[in-house]
Amino acid sequence: MACVYLASTEPSAATNGKQSEELGLSIHFNSENPAVDIVAIHGLNSSPSKAWTHQNGKRWVSDPEFLETITTDARVMTFGYNANVFGDITRGRIVDHARGLLEALCYERRNHKNRPLIFVAHSLGGLVVKMALLEAKHDKRYEEILISTSAILFMGTPHHGAEHTGILEYAERLVAWATWKRAAASELTEELKIFSNTIVDINRNFRPTTIEIVDFYELVETRLPLPKMSGLIVEAGSAIMSGNPNERHVPSYCNHEELPKFEHPQDVRFKSFRMQLVMVIENTHKVQEEERQQLSKAKHRLEEDEELNGRFRDLPVPKTLDGLVINPYKSSPHQAIMDAPKVIRQSKQLILPQRETKTLSTVEYHSNDFFYGRDQVLGELHQYVQPEIEGNDSRLKTCVLFGLGGVGKTQTTVEYTYRYGSAYSYIFWIPAEEPSEISKGFGTIAEMSSQPGQTFDNQQQNRRLALEWLSTTTEPWLLIFDNVVQHKDLAPYLPRTTHGSVIVTTQSRNVEGSMAHRIALFGFNDKDGAALLLRYLHIGQEDDPDNLASEISKLVGGLPLALAHIGGYIYESNGTLREFINLFQDLPQTIWDSEPSSTSPYARSLSTVFDIALGALDKDSRDLINCMAFLNPDGIQEDMIFRQHKSPLLEFLNTRNRGRPEKIRRVLSARHLVERNGLKSAFSIHRYLALNLLYKLDQSLAERKEVFNQAFTLVRAVIPYQSPISSPTHEHWPAYERYLAHAIHLHTIYKQRVDSENPLDLSIKFAELLSDVAYYMRERNLLSDAMSMLATAEKICNHVLDPEDTNPTRTQIIYLQATLELDNGIGLRLQGVAHMERVLQLRRRHLESNSSEEEKMVDSMQLSTALNNLALAYMHCDDFERAEPMLQESLKMKKLWSTEESHPDYFAEAYKNLALLNLAMGRPEESLKLSLRGIEIGEKWSGVRTRFLQLHKFVRGCILFNIGNIDAALREHCKVLEIRSEVLGESHDQTLDSYYVVGTIYHKLNDLEKARKHLDWCLKFRESYYESRTARVLYRISRVYQDEGNDIESTRTYQQACELRNKLVPKTYPGLDLKYSEDEVIFDQMVSMWAGRLYHKLAKET
Repeated sequence: MACVYLASTEPSAATNGKQSEELGLSIHFNSENPAVDIVAIHGLNSSPSKAWTHQNGKRWVSDPEFLETITTDARVMTFGYNANVFGDITRGRIVDHARGLLEALCYERRNHKNRPLIFVAHSLGGLVVKMALLEAKHDKRYEEILISTSAILFMGTPHHGAEHTGILEYAERLVAWATWKRAAASELTEELKIFSNTIVDINRNFRPTTIEIVDFYELVETRLPLPKMSGLIVEAGSAIMSGNPNERHVPSYCNHEELPKFEHPQDVRFKSFRMQLVMVIENTHKVQEEERQQLSKAKHRLEEDEELNGRFRDLPVPKTLDGLVINPYKSSPHQAIMDAPKVIRQSKQLILPQRETKTLSTVEYHSNDFFYGRDQVLGELHQYVQPEIEGNDSRLKTCVLFGLGGVGKTQTTVEYTYRYGSAYSYIFWIPAEEPSEISKGFGTIAEMSSQPGQTFDNQQQNRRLALEWLSTTTEPWLLIFDNVVQHKDLAPYLPRTTHGSVIVTTQSRNVEGSMAHRIALFGFNDKDGAALLLRYLHIGQEDDPDNLASEISKLVGGLPLALAHIGGYIYESNGTLREFINLFQDLPQTIWDSEPSSTSPYARSLSTVFDIALGALDKDSRDLINCMAFLNPDGIQEDMIFRQHKSPLLEFLNTRNRGRPEKIRRVLSARHLVERNGLKSAFSIHRYLALNLLYKLDQSLAERKEVFNQAFTLVRAVIPYQSPISSPTHEHWPAYERYLAHAIHLHTIYKQRVDSENPLDLSIKFAELLSDVAYYMRERNLLSDAMSMLATAEKICNHVLDPEDTNPTRTQIIYLQATLELDNGIGLRLQGVAHMERVLQLRRRHLESNSSEEEKMVDSMQLSTALNNLALAYMHCDDFERAEPMLQESLKMKKLWSTEESHPDYFAEAYKNLALLNLAMGRPEESLKLSLRGIEIGEKWSGVRTRFLQLHKFVRGCILFNIGNIDAALREHCKVLEIRSEVLGESHDQTLDSYYVVGTIYHKLNDLEKARKHLDWCLKFRESYYESRTARVLYRISRVYQDEGNDIESTRTYQQACELRNKLVPKTYPGLDLKYSEDEVIFDQMVSMWAGRLYHKLAKET
């Protein structure tokens, strides 16, 4: 069989360029018709050219002398990633390298997705493989990789040391080995300890039982510069995974670095390696033969049973984010036959941590090892929300789990998902304290249930897509809203007709609404409370003959939260139950809630427990938990807390400090004051504890100021700054998405105190953070949240700055307020114009106050943009006479500091705006000329199929329509509609704008059927569409009905359009009805210019 070999790369001192060339997948051996892919992945401080190359230069992954003794029908590849500096590994995260591996494999295997896959991984590379397969389990895009993986050969990969200590010792030796030739590591860094936690999480969740595993382990010690570290880098006990029936263990007489390198094909170690690799390849071929046989049987069954056609076609195939695909059959039994090999292999994959079902779940909580009791509550809950066995009941099954804070509502619901989760095809867990978190959760459902290519940057669109799927799927699902505060936040997210179930947890007695059932959760009785406390103490009832645990449970009302803190305090303090009782009774029971209605025994007891638990903390641990009180309690990411902080305020969390962060982590977790979620590498803190901490900080203003600044500094460090002179940087969106909840929580706490007797300190830096986050929210269509943050930011500026201060943060805040007001229909348009005028005023004054040439250039750019923006604000109000000189001045300034070549986006924008202006001023030829020029330079800058260019072409189409070139306008708009549908999705607001304009043009051409088709599409998504634009669509449809002779529907839709218009157009808007007497013009004037105003042409015709 013919094979292709690539030249071997000799090992050398790699330069940065060389390392860059080795990133990703490289093919070194390729047979004419390969039956299997083999991928080799290197470890720490290595690369594809170093890891597999012996000191004599021989490299088995590309040397035919080696490979021809193994196989002649394989493709051999190496995967390279940046592993040269340990800090890079930590900051880049193993998951990032794993995702890079998955993406590379998807591309290289795009034409052979079902080809069996074998991994050979050295050291850290084994963790990358394991992480990749765990990621593949959760992402349908990579399912073929998971399904096709038949074997993994691990060479010195740490599988054990389930205790962190064992992994830490491994990691310490590993980094010493990886760095000693350059600069010997003298101590264990905190980055290394975070890394060790990641290893523990990966190993805990990776549980293959049918993938063939071969573990190679070293027998020769590695000599390191630090004597205490010298020895085996990964001992046999750690290098052997165990627990897999298809696992083999192979000793290798070499040190850690030599494991993947072989001197020649007759090398004893290579023979051992070759034997194992040949065995897994042969086993893979056997599996392939079994698949072929089952494929043949499936074809035979298909011929005998034509009814399969209907059954397979009816099975739903949702896109998934979590869990394995329930039904692999796409559209027909013939497709099922084509997918048969994948199905066979899929049935063998058992990488299913925690949950042993095919339920697709977004629950990110581990099952609580300390959970106790609640059997009756769980049974009752399941009775209320369990799916109908026959699947014919379309009623929404709902239940509210109500109880005081700390009674265990969340933990009980988590336990329900583990005990009864197999009854559902989908489980969606949605934190519901903030409306933005509910919206984010529904974005996940929308993405899971939608077609590829759909965009999810519009919260109303996401809600509609998710509700539509939840209401129509016949698969049973469970939707959990955790910690709902107000029913009004929940109501818009409840499906009406469905095969689903909803569980709501809340402390509020008012969250009932349409919930069918209600379960009140109380504290444990003395016996069960005692059992839970003894569980936290790791002792049995026989160790408590005096029933002191029962007495303690009675003191705190059997509250699970209090019992957890008490158990952690006693266990970690080496105390006794009697000592705690004495302490509890002697300590004054403070009342931390200032509301008289809550000064109950419950509140006093819980406060006392908090005092005891917090009082035992060291200063570092107390400082961090105080800081956590200002953050989102459900997910405080470790990589935000423990990092190389620059601020002195966070020095105690700095990973450069030996031991301090690790001690904090251990103390808070062991005392059960925080819970650590290993799946998310994040902490959570109970809301009642956070409220207690905030109340106590309110009593000490100096300490509160310091802690708030610490929390702010943590959040500011991970949320990127927005540029004041350019559009939002979309590569930063993932960071905003990840940390947004913390910024919202900070803002909420800040707002609660801003008007109190003791407000938090007003800081322009905090106003800047709010402005940056509001910019992101505007892009994600979270408009009300954005407006709220900007209002707070404006209030801060007004308190901190003089009225005429030109601080750039203030200017940016006012600008963002103006854009939201101008885009939000006609009601706030005049307010938006006033804000834009204020921005221009501040920009001019700021330019005049600066002296350096560099500052003046930046200020000139910002002033040019401000002129452009105010001109557009005037154009929104149809005031073109005031807009024209501003656009001309803006363009003139642009030409002073830039060119079309250096800033094509700036000039394309300027020409587009001038084109619209010239159209309105009655200069159609100049309008077309400017429009075309903007498109030409915009296309060179952004490409053809981009959102940026399609807006320019959309505007040109509107110009063509307004000057009477209807056919050309239709062609232009149809092209834009096609690309917007593919790039932005069918329900994006800009796509709907295109549907409206195309429908309007067809109406103009009297093609009423096509007009109705396009206009009806807009109404299909009216819940996610701007109301002002919906009113315009309704008006246009009413005219279509009229032309069809359907007077009843024409009158009905016209009335709906007018109702929306009257709602949105303020009575104080000056002269709107007088200036535009025609209905068409009024409805067009209500929308943004970028939605496609056609009123110039329509006004003349009417």
